[in-house]
Amino acid sequence: ARADRSDRSNLQIEGFRFEDGPFHPAASCCEEDWDALRSKCLRQAPSVVKEKSDSSSDEPCFANDRVVDVDVSSVFNLQTECSAAFSDGTPLDVLRRELRDGKRHPMRDDFFILGVVAARIRSPHLRQPGCSRTPHRVVYYTLDHRRLLCMRASGCKRVRVRIKLSGRFVDDLFNKATDSLGQRTYIR
Repeated sequence: ARADRSDRSNLQIEGFRFEDGPFHPAASCCEEDWDALRSKCLRQAPSVVKEKSDSSSDEPCFANDRVVDVDVSSVFNLQTECSAAFSDGTPLDVLRRELRDGKRHPMRDDFFILGVVAARIRSPHLRQPGCSRTPHRVVYYTLDHRRLLCMRASGCKRVRVRIKLSGRFVDDLFNKATDSLGQRTYIR
């Protein structure tokens, strides 16, 4: 990244490199490359919250409330069922219809920003031939299942998420628990 110290608005990202790895030119980076960079930056953010534990190595967890625009396919559920109405009694069908009819838009209406836990999980199916390292990708686990369900049912491709928690401890937890976590939510 290059920037004139006096004017940060002229920042231009030319690419990035992780430790001694290859240089990733910005022009050829895919969304997963940028997700990996964002995840790495989050891990090194100054706003680190450490939880007390009996362990001698406290794992940092980040809660920065940063809002990012992501593909809906990278947002997963933590529960397998949800009710057919919001807590105020409004049926989910009303919101789905408003989304489909264009009366509400998830990229403009802050009601649709989903609270999430961000985790960097192993993705062996993304491994390139001849590469020995298992690739990782950043995924998001929603805390707002009914809104996500409505957006998916309405055909939304992109959603905004607010990262409530992320970090190495979260990555470890989700890498170990991925098979037992729900991935889609159904109305009960």
